Amino acid sequence: TSIRVILACADAGLGVRKIHWLGWGTATAAGIGTAFANDCTPTCAAGHCHTYEAVLLLSGSQKCDGRVGYRVAAVATVGKPPAAWTTKADATYPLRCAS
Repeated sequence: TSIRVILACADAGLGVRKIHWLGWGTATAAGIGTAFANDCTPTCAAGHCHTYEAVLLLSGSQKCDGRVGYRVAAVATVGKPPAAWTTKADATYPLRCAS
């Protein structure tokens, strides 16, 4: 299934879309897709969206309304990553349960 995961930014300017899952339901889920990042130049409202080939990994577990969900998302891009993901720590996000 192709979906979009928003990882940061109130304007949904950082995430991964067109995800094709290679695995799901085990300790780690992996998908390939298109990462997108707003460069926020000169401002986020006037910035431009850039895209990158990416792998999205979901891991860890947490309880969400009686169900188990993944706890952490990590993104790796092909080639030079966007400024928001210059280190591994920058490209790792805690996941929250959807309300």
